[in-house]
Amino acid sequence: MKNLFKRESKNETIPIYADDFLQRWIETATWLEFVIPQNGSKLLRSRELEPDNILVEATQEEQGNIIIKVLETRRNILKEKNIPLMKLEDVVSKGHLLITEFNNTVTDGASEAESNCFIDIYDIPPWDTWLWLEYVSNEKLLYTWVPLSQINYVQGAIDVNCVDIIHWASEINTPITHNLRQLNLLRQPNTSDVTLDYTDYDKNSKTLDGMIYAILNKNRIEDC
Repeated sequence: MKNLFKRESKNETIPIYADDFLQRWIETATWLEFVIPQNGSKLLRSRELEPDNILVEATQEEQGNIIIKVLETRRNILKEKNIPLMKLEDVVSKGHLLITEFNNTVTDGASEAESNCFIDIYDIPPWDTWLWLEYVSNEKLLYTWVPLSQINYVQGAIDVNCVDIIHWASEINTPITHNLRQLNLLRQPNTSDVTLDYTDYDKNSKTLDGMIYAILNKNRIEDC
């Protein structure tokens, strides 16, 4: 477990974590872009990657093993299906990195409701989006990748989170985000990137947009 999450680069020209982290990032994005649309998983929580335990209720060692299993299972499935991995520049353009201090959660449900269940009751994004666990001092930081289609939902979750534990990676400083900035791989999320956003539509509206809004939210709420 320590080798997976805390490996020092022997080559000083390559920032610490870079090669391993970038590979997991690419695999996560490829999974979300090409596998999830085919298997019909709802809210990016596929059965193939579903953890055996709830992350926040596990011990520190169990938490590491839970995340490792998700990452390794995804990697193996991608290899078995012979799915070509995305290019890094496409990964960067099609979504944003999110960081969650999940051990500091309070289960008030505000972020869950505001994100239409993309963030769960424990303030954790879907397991299909998980890609890395970083230990910084006494904090455990879960890195996830958010597709552009979910940016507005996640921003809503960030805005209402009362303990301020959900962050865009571009907005905080950690050893990993420092390295990513050196590689020019962090972008500031922009809600204008999203072409479909129904949060401002009246759910009772008879317009097409209003009907789509009602359908989307009805399905999400039932799935929570």
